[in-house]
Amino acid sequence: MLAGLLRIIGVHMGDEIKPDKHEDRELFRKSPKEMGEIIWRRNTKHEVWGWKDPWIGRTIGQVHKLLINPVFFMTNRDPEGAIQSDLRRNPNARRPYVEKRNKGLANQISAFLAEWDYPRWEVKYRMLCLDPIAQMLGMKALLHMIGNVDMGSPGVTEAELQRCREFIQPGGYRSL
Repeated sequence: MLAGLLRIIGVHMGDEIKPDKHEDRELFRKSPKEMGEIIWRRNTKHEVWGWKDPWIGRTIGQVHKLLINPVFFMTNRDPEGAIQSDLRRNPNARRPYVEKRNKGLANQISAFLAEWDYPRWEVKYRMLCLDPIAQMLGMKALLHMIGNVDMGSPGVTEAELQRCREFIQPGGYRSL
């Protein structure tokens, strides 16, 4: 959901987006070397860009220095909700494995954030669902403030509000 909101406010999130998950196919589960080449290309092409990768904890420590003026937008889910969601999507998965994997990824991201003091926007998944428009306003304001980036109006336009209302509906991810 967070990646979709970033797309709505004009952040380039990739050319090969999985429409149902908003994950960037080009960067998804790539090695740090492969990611480095893509990051270099995007840095030269886009003033503001990003990507969604739920497995980012594995590689961010090795590629973050390639990013220009990085800002991290993150959403946190209730751990039990994340486990239940994984088990629904992967009925053959065993709960202890899913718990261990999710905890390991969370620990990698926490260690990275503790070591590097980059600007970041952290929001609970529930807050995204309850008030996505306020979250969009906050994300857009942070981008304006951090990088003096021209993201259009510092507020949210009527077109962005309409896209947000259509995007945020109960029942799962939506395509944009």
